[in-house]
Amino acid sequence: MSPGRPLSPFWALALLVSLPACPSPCVSEGASGQSAPQELVLVGLPAKLTLMAGVTGCEPDETLPSSLSAELSGPDNLPVEVRTAFNPASPTVGTLQFTPMQAGRHHLFAAFDPVGGIVQTDIHAARDRSTETQPLTLPFGCDSLERTLKGAWACNSSVMRDGSALRQFPEGRLAVAGDVVWVMDPRQIQRYEDTGTDLELTGTWPHTEGAVESLLATPTELVTLHAQTVQRITFDGTGLTSGGTTRWAPTTGTLPPGLGGPKALLTRAGDTLGITLNPLLSASFSNEVCPYTLVKGRFERTPAACSAFNGTVMGFEPGGLWIQESLSTQMLSFHEWTEAGLIPRATLSLSGVQTFPLIPTGQPTVVPVLTSHQSFPGSMGRTLHPPHALMPVYEPGQRRIVLEYLNSGLIDTRASATLLWGRSLTVTPGGAPAGLRVLSRPPALP
Repeated sequence: MSPGRPLSPFWALALLVSLPACPSPCVSEGASGQSAPQELVLVGLPAKLTLMAGVTGCEPDETLPSSLSAELSGPDNLPVEVRTAFNPASPTVGTLQFTPMQAGRHHLFAAFDPVGGIVQTDIHAARDRSTETQPLTLPFGCDSLERTLKGAWACNSSVMRDGSALRQFPEGRLAVAGDVVWVMDPRQIQRYEDTGTDLELTGTWPHTEGAVESLLATPTELVTLHAQTVQRITFDGTGLTSGGTTRWAPTTGTLPPGLGGPKALLTRAGDTLGITLNPLLSASFSNEVCPYTLVKGRFERTPAACSAFNGTVMGFEPGGLWIQESLSTQMLSFHEWTEAGLIPRATLSLSGVQTFPLIPTGQPTVVPVLTSHQSFPGSMGRTLHPPHALMPVYEPGQRRIVLEYLNSGLIDTRASATLLWGRSLTVTPGGAPAGLRVLSRPPALP
């Protein structure tokens, strides 16, 4: 998927009101501070905010601010210690300093007194998890990327190890589960196991369902969604079997030229499968997820109604959908797929972020990536050079979304449920690009 417009996280946050060029600073009585955009800081690192009073004129006898006060509350709505600095010699400028100790939204209320304006804004504190994973560099580019436990890379339609191709499947879609590599092409499904040195073919299943739109994989089971049917393939230790296919879509339906995108996506909770139809192919042009249940080895449509939702799908995992609710409100939400249907769980509001409709890359999972081009320092005195990669993470225990920082200096950044990767901006001593930088995503925190 395409990354959104840069988010603006930085350690010295400038919450500014327009300041005319004047020989001496002054403010107009009763001026209100503008509501500043949401910003981002890193948990455990000092943050410094610079505030400027509202200025509309340059009359030397106008009243100036004489103090600055501020209140900051954390994600639990409890007060967070914030220190203010106000110099009467520069009464239109003040600074705030605090150290966020919790990930999540912090709310700021600051006011110049008796004039100068009020600023209210949300500040998101992201976890710095960059020290929990070490980047690897691959000498090739990948839109779709997965890794086996033994270290083979499923890159687009090839399986690579140590920079060389083990196998290539020009018409195939790949999915990795543990050390198993599933390969789907328009005529057959193959199951391979990574031995550590090669791929061993363990099963083949012919089919006539055509190209794969979406898929879900485990080491012993593969669910494939095709243009009109869904099928389930299982491995019994000796070979592959199929429980049969189920028609899920009308026989006609083609996406408008130039738009692209999968016809549908798969989510799953236990034996309940969810199929999200592209709204451009829906008779009502609406967003909905329809339930199917496992019956005698194949998925069949249940009598339950489909779950409707508003917005555009920006990412998907087996357990749910990442949805951009509206381009104007800029709300990113996570909707969990359950046996009772699709349930909205948490929403994150990020002012200044623009995202784009999901573009398929062949990934079984796609997680949104937010990028920032603003400088801010990292832990242990490191200087973090933009752009920075930030990922939304849904925490089911607290029913909230938090942001996690993983790496900097990447462009064309992509992410799945297990990996983050992008092209590095650094170059080798010979002047060639450094290649693809890949990080394993740290495990979810309890």
